Amino acid sequence: MAEIPAVALIENSDAAEEADRLRNGEPWHMSSVAGLQVYDYGTEGLDEQPVRPREGDRLHLIRAPENPYDENAIEVWWKNSIRLGRVPRDLAAQLAWRLDEGQVLRAYVANGGDGSAWSARALFVGEAVRHIYERRRDREIANGVDAHWYAERCDEERRRRVGQDHGRQFELRIHAVREARMAQAVAVFRRAITADMTEVEARMPAAGEKHELIMLESAVGCSRSTGKRLAARAGAPVRVARPGCYSDGSYVNVTPALRTALAEWAARHN
Repeated sequence: MAEIPAVALIENSDAAEEADRLRNGEPWHMSSVAGLQVYDYGTEGLDEQPVRPREGDRLHLIRAPENPYDENAIEVWWKNSIRLGRVPRDLAAQLAWRLDEGQVLRAYVANGGDGSAWSARALFVGEAVRHIYERRRDREIANGVDAHWYAERCDEERRRRVGQDHGRQFELRIHAVREARMAQAVAVFRRAITADMTEVEARMPAAGEKHELIMLESAVGCSRSTGKRLAARAGAPVRVARPGCYSDGSYVNVTPALRTALAEWAARHN
């Protein structure tokens, strides 16, 4: 069964109606809602509580070409009478003419937000976001293939420099890393074939453990330079085992601060 956006798995919600279509490759896109601080979001409702949409609720998209600031404006309404905000300007520029042509676009609350600007998010489903969906899928495939082949070349160069005495131990470790990378590349291709686009969730190591830096990078999907930068920012120095031509990897002791830094990076970029 293909993975789908989590909001579509909320039982008895409006978004749950999309689950089967998403599994079968229906295009989708996730975006923040703009203008929350301008309209009805966060204002006092009839229950004297701040207006917060519930995850999974259906949203209504209303074209507003008469908007004096943006002729591509698309308003986001909840429960027909509460105007939450609008589609971000750059996204609206891509969707407005498609909606005007009659292309299908449905929307649901993906995250009700915390009351601050840009905190609420919406799930958009339908043909109008196919171009975004396919571009994201193609980019993911290309990045996965490039990362795999680059890693292979790096492995070959490192093997060349490793001495004979250390060779066997090094080969065993590289074999495990290669298998993990190949599994990741295969997963990328499988998602493309089944049109399964899923939000990346960081799989975090436990604090206090010692891990090779490349394993942490694989867990959250970041580059080597980003992994080093996050470790330095979290005060977890990266240590190189056997510096020089016999080096067999870079290691870091996982601290709570490093876990937080990795999780925050994954949340922003995945």
